[in-house]
Amino acid sequence: MKGLLPKWIVFQLTKRCNLKCKMCYEWGQHGSYTKEDRKSDLDFKVIEKIIDSTSKGNPKYEFFGGEPLLYPGIFELIKQIRNSGCNIDFPTNGTLVEKYKKELIESGPNCIWISVDGAREINDQQRGTGVFNKVIKGIQSLNDLKTSLNKNFPKIGITYIITKHNHKHIANFFINEFNVDQIDFINIEFQRYLTIQEYNNYVARLKTDFNICEAVSAKGYIQKIDDFAKIDFQDVEDQLTVLKKFCKSKNVPLNITPGLKNAEDIQKYFSAKWDETSVWKKTCVLPWVHVEISANGDVTTCPTIYDMPLGNVYESNILDIWYGERIKNIRKSVKKNLFPVCYICCRHYQEPMKQIGFSYE
Repeated sequence: MKGLLPKWIVFQLTKRCNLKCKMCYEWGQHGSYTKEDRKSDLDFKVIEKIIDSTSKGNPKYEFFGGEPLLYPGIFELIKQIRNSGCNIDFPTNGTLVEKYKKELIESGPNCIWISVDGAREINDQQRGTGVFNKVIKGIQSLNDLKTSLNKNFPKIGITYIITKHNHKHIANFFINEFNVDQIDFINIEFQRYLTIQEYNNYVARLKTDFNICEAVSAKGYIQKIDDFAKIDFQDVEDQLTVLKKFCKSKNVPLNITPGLKNAEDIQKYFSAKWDETSVWKKTCVLPWVHVEISANGDVTTCPTIYDMPLGNVYESNILDIWYGERIKNIRKSVKKNLFPVCYICCRHYQEPMKQIGFSYE
């Protein structure tokens, strides 16, 4: 492992956000960030140093939040990453895209992923009044400026999270209520959640294996299975089938995460029977290729295990952490048995092993 640099690096630039989306595990109704004042930003110079020491490995970089566009130095960082020859994507709630359209085009991230959960009424029910109009205006103004300047970047993707509130509107939204000619990609995600039982199992394992006695971040994922009982799983399958055909006809790439195959898969997913789905994997490659730096400087191997820090970039060099004993212990642990939070991680199902040609051997 020594000498191999991470292939996927995520910076949580800030914990701050200008929205309080209901289903968000950070700032939502049950989000972990609402319990205390979590408004920290990751130090700009620390990020620069990490990019400088890792870019020679040509990793994929991502930003995260909170809302990444609230971070003051984001466009300078994008330029540094792009100038190093690496790619950079990041999600955004889209409300600040119009304000920063010029900076986005000048800095040139590869893609921004804008969260939209349906037409105006559905989206704003989850994300707040007026959010939909701001997002649509941002997309239109960014595209208009790209066209006038003859620029290709950033590409625009839409991320639609399937929840108990919007599951009836997936296909209709993209086919009849949204102009997909304005965007380059569509990403459909099934809402991530943990049961209280799996959360308790996670906390118990953290205590036994790593002497960690709490999991504050993971609490934001806790949902009751009964909350998903009214979802028509066959209807969701039928909608996704229609959407796949539509996207193919429009030549718009569609990604569905996890790639649940049918209604039975979807029902098992929303019944906390993740290990019975057709996409279940017994292990995960992320600890060998992926590293994430939180806004307070803690380093983890993936976005769902912020409660298990490997070290802190304010105290140690990122590569010393990457090659350290703590991450080796996590790799050994994951290779034997996944953590309960792994079941809900969208990255776990993206098969990065195939994307980068990784082998455990």
